[in-house]
Amino acid sequence: MRKICPKCDKFRKMSRHHVFPVRFYGRKHNKRMIDLCRLCHNKLEALIPFHEMPKKFYIRVVEEFLGGKDEIQRPGFKRIQVRLQNPD
Repeated sequence: MRKICPKCDKFRKMSRHHVFPVRFYGRKHNKRMIDLCRLCHNKLEALIPFHEMPKKFYIRVVEEFLGGKDEIQRPGFKRIQVRLQNPD
């Protein structure tokens, strides 16, 4: 399905992102999702640590990502830049 991505405002095919990582919380009761284009989905996934965090952490990461912040602090990591490149 093609829609306007809420992050980059481009009309593209959407990819569904689970706010709470499936690898920790499964799919059955994991209903909080957001549609993003693949490029933005990949950028958001890069912000998710490989170890489990509290649910409020994941909500904050998604909110900051969609809110346009270009830096997000991951616990135990240096600040990372979030830069979207225009593939067009």
